[in-house]
Amino acid sequence: MKGKHKKFGLLMLACSLAFVSACNSNNSNSGSSAPSSASNSGESPSAQASGVGSETIDPLGKYAEPVTMTIGKAVPPDDKTLPEGDTVENNQFTRYFEEKLNLKFKAAWIAAQGDAYDQKLALSISSNDLPDAMVVSEKELKTMVKAGQLEDLTTVYEQYASPYLKQMYDATNGKAFKNATFDGKLMALPNLNVD
Repeated sequence: MKGKHKKFGLLMLACSLAFVSACNSNNSNSGSSAPSSASNSGESPSAQASGVGSETIDPLGKYAEPVTMTIGKAVPPDDKTLPEGDTVENNQFTRYFEEKLNLKFKAAWIAAQGDAYDQKLALSISSNDLPDAMVVSEKELKTMVKAGQLEDLTTVYEQYASPYLKQMYDATNGKAFKNATFDGKLMALPNLNVD
């Protein structure tokens, strides 16, 4: 995860928030989502030059070329949440992201919620074989930060977050980012839950 370009860092993060929220009924492991940036190019999505040294960025702009984001996914042990024929990689949400953003999702791994997910996640972290996005607990997030496995998302968030996403986080008066910020760097996007 660390060291890859930040081309679609926050777009991916915003999509992963929607993806995790929409496709994951109630993940008992939901703490902070810890996706990082990844890409094959340094270009930002739908960037249009608007003057020397500045650009206007459409946080929900469509990529010219398809971009694939890998995910680690928890599913209910007796998963019947998706309509027949749909999968974690191919459902109404992933098809929407592909159509609107040219963003595809590929499961790096899928595990049942609970112990199976915890074990798969621990193996992924300990082997440093991380997908681009996954849901982790606060403890796991701290482990990943300490190991240097995550990218600083501060600038990416500032540049690419949609106004609506920023509004959702701003409504928490800084509480949402408190446990996801280390040494002044935003290292993950926390799940937002109503208190």
